[in-house]
Amino acid sequence: MRCKTLADELRQRGADVRFVCREQPGHLIGLLSDAGYSVFGLPAAVDVDQPIDAHQTIAALDGFQPDWLIVDHYGLDETWESRIQPRVGRLCVIDDLANRRHVCDLLIDQNWFGNKTTQRYQGLVPDRCVRLLGPEYALLQPLFGQLRATLPLRGGLIQRVLVFFGGVDSHHLTVRVLEALQSPEFVDLAVDVVVGHANSDASQIERMVAARPGAALHGNLPSLAGLMARADVMVGAGGVTTWERCCLGLPAIVAITAQNQKGFTTAVTAIGAQYSLGDAAALSADDFQAALREFRRSPASVSRYSAMARQLTDGLGVHRVAAVIDPPRIPPRLRQGPREDKSRTSGRLALIAEDAHGLPLGEICVTRRDQDDVVRIDGDADGLQWWSARALRSVMDLLRPEATFLRAETQAGEEPLRVTLLSDQDSWLNESLQHLVFEWFTKGHAVRWIHRPDELVAGDVCFLLGCGTILDAGQIDRHRHTLVVHESALPRGRGWSPLTWQVLEGAAQIPVTLLAATVRVDAGPIHRQTWITLDGTELLDELRAQQAEATTRLCREWIDGYPAVLTDARPQAGPATTYRRRTPKDSELDTTKPLAEQFPLLRVVDNERYPAFFYLHGERYVLGITKDKHTQ
Repeated sequence: MRCKTLADELRQRGADVRFVCREQPGHLIGLLSDAGYSVFGLPAAVDVDQPIDAHQTIAALDGFQPDWLIVDHYGLDETWESRIQPRVGRLCVIDDLANRRHVCDLLIDQNWFGNKTTQRYQGLVPDRCVRLLGPEYALLQPLFGQLRATLPLRGGLIQRVLVFFGGVDSHHLTVRVLEALQSPEFVDLAVDVVVGHANSDASQIERMVAARPGAALHGNLPSLAGLMARADVMVGAGGVTTWERCCLGLPAIVAITAQNQKGFTTAVTAIGAQYSLGDAAALSADDFQAALREFRRSPASVSRYSAMARQLTDGLGVHRVAAVIDPPRIPPRLRQGPREDKSRTSGRLALIAEDAHGLPLGEICVTRRDQDDVVRIDGDADGLQWWSARALRSVMDLLRPEATFLRAETQAGEEPLRVTLLSDQDSWLNESLQHLVFEWFTKGHAVRWIHRPDELVAGDVCFLLGCGTILDAGQIDRHRHTLVVHESALPRGRGWSPLTWQVLEGAAQIPVTLLAATVRVDAGPIHRQTWITLDGTELLDELRAQQAEATTRLCREWIDGYPAVLTDARPQAGPATTYRRRTPKDSELDTTKPLAEQFPLLRVVDNERYPAFFYLHGERYVLGITKDKHTQ
């Protein structure tokens, strides 16, 4: 499950993630497949030696050579890793035993052992190995970090108990806790019991829960986050749920159910972040009963357990680990070098690119030429290695207002165009537009990206994308062609927020139209058109993703097809209709109508800028909506 959590984060960043799993009893291959992952299955076998396992793994990969291979397996060490290493880019090991040598580039141990935490792998990994050690790197589902930010500090009063001892519970501790809770002094407690997929006592537990008022039985949950958030204390094993509990500040009574839990369970208990009963094999119902009784007697002590637990992890570990495996593409910092000519309208200057640590990445030269009002950027291949869409935008910001259009001198095309893109400074579309601008730049076109109409200068074509400003005739005429994208079958659906209105109308297909901008809004000739197809489940982020893809594709095709594409333009025909501008009031839910009837509205609300809301009992309530990825 911790590997799946990491895989989900890496996939969200754009990685192609696959799994290799042996088909042993209790495997979760079906869960991974249902989540959309490709799984290479190895045949069930007991005590496979490492060379054979490595050979089978290489065969299962069938030529697939990943940039990273992440290994989470207590039975594998440098013997296995040295055979796999030539077939992969880099190797990451997830471990917490620190009892064998590894030949890896990255090691993750999310557990905490007090002062020994940072020293446990000395001599067990190469010096070059990056070590991510401690619960700040705990691979928790993102939901835990999100819930942590919203939960108030716990006061220590015990009213609801959560019971969970892992997938197997070989020591029958769930039954012992339920026996302890049968005492009359605990009759008022609400109890949530989670039964693992391989718990042999499942039938008995079901009967005991059914016989207890205020008790509920849960199984096959995608996450314990919800139950942990509303519980006042958890009784469970000292395993990976330790860090989930700590993240949410949930006080706990724990038992050590496996040898590898002993070290960090002891350390966490020693600083007062939980209460440990010790080895599970020696525990009875009386032990749990005594611990629960003590917790109820001392709310202040329970509150201290909660406060100490919260200090150990913030639930953001998976993001930290993913950032090491797949570093964010941070644009370089730019600074100007010495000018050879300080004239504003001519001469050369150097732009020096540095990384986040101030280390030089390269230097480019910029030359301004008045005759065509274009700033040319030139440099050798080494000097331009740092280029990216965001880096190009950094250059634009640095040179404004001196620069008009930027062109890559070394990659000029045969028929370059002067292309302007005008978008609002805070448009959600900008993330996609920067890649479009970069593509035109690398193809040799002179490009300019601005956010205010008063910055418009003469050019060949201007695209108005994510732009809420209406241009006047003079501004439109500064380019030979000024184009805008509108999401409707024009002339029907002119006006504001056409995609949103059509989703509310239940449309399954929405046209995206590239047309000429005119003084009459959305009335110009149509140049190109495509369609967005919806299945009725998309929320705003998915709708925007499809809109951005269609928008950038239309603009890309127009530039690539110029000037022949001009012959495709056709006037609008038919009766015109107009959508009104939406206001925050349009996000209000009707408490008299069922949720399913109002789902179209929930699909188009922006959780940050104009969230769904309703009024009840004189109060205003705000709702946020996201898709539960675990159900997809």
